[in-house]
Amino acid sequence: MILKKIVNDAEFYLSKKLLKNYKIIDNKDGNIINEIEKNKEKKIEIKNAVITVPAYFNQKQREATLNASKIIGLNVKTMINESTAASLAYAYSSFKNDENKKIIVIDFGGGTLDITLLRYVKNKDGVYCDVKFTYGDTHFGGEDFDNILMTKCIEKYNQIRANNRNNQNNNFNIFNENHILRLKRACERAKIKLSTYEYTKIHIENDDYDSFEIPITRKDFIDYCKGKFEEFKDFIKKSKIDIKEIAEIILIGGTTLIPKVREIINDIFKYSIIHIDLDPKEVVAMGASIRAAKISNLPSVEDITLFDVTIF
Repeated sequence: MILKKIVNDAEFYLSKKLLKNYKIIDNKDGNIINEIEKNKEKKIEIKNAVITVPAYFNQKQREATLNASKIIGLNVKTMINESTAASLAYAYSSFKNDENKKIIVIDFGGGTLDITLLRYVKNKDGVYCDVKFTYGDTHFGGEDFDNILMTKCIEKYNQIRANNRNNQNNNFNIFNENHILRLKRACERAKIKLSTYEYTKIHIENDDYDSFEIPITRKDFIDYCKGKFEEFKDFIKKSKIDIKEIAEIILIGGTTLIPKVREIINDIFKYSIIHIDLDPKEVVAMGASIRAAKISNLPSVEDITLFDVTIF
């Protein structure tokens, strides 16, 4: 597969795992630093990098990402939008030759949401990707769904605590900082599991082995998060994309794996082909490796022409 060859041949490649759901507040923060430092400890040398960011990141957020990269010694060769990287991955894996069409990329990750319109051409002369516009929200993502589940769990806990005030062994304190962290992780796991199964449980144990457990169904999850699903639907409508002109749709980001999210997309874009053949959590890294290979002048990707709206 050409993608695998590109990854193996590229002189530098930054795994998507280094960028997953990070939030950079200032030059000292950001999971990207921690992850690359861990790689240093493992003696995995990374000198140069292609970094991807959500398409709707503003200039300050992009500069913070670059500064964080410099702190741990990365030489950033280029920065591209995640939506553009995803389109490159599909260009080399799924899209056919002799095509000229408009596609959109919906990027719904842990903390951001954006939608990008591209004109895509693939023929004997190569691949041409022209980003026409992007629209997004840097404060809406999968964590919003996690927080709703946390709120429901705390409400349930308060009910249990009220019913057991006379129980001297009821030592579980959900408002302990460690328990809040455990609860957040448990809610995220439950959200992910409900993308595959109809039922799961949110379970936490404190240090004294007092348990706290809430059963939840997919229907419960949809009901709890109804407002957020409506917000997602309104977001797409506000982008003012001419739905009839869109030939194909690419989904990226873990939140696009939620069945209700995909149902909304299917309902709105009834006549478009929706691509889900590449893992939404890995497709951006694949595209970044293609971009890296292009900068390295590898012959396998010398036919790419890329026009990004905010390329660094």
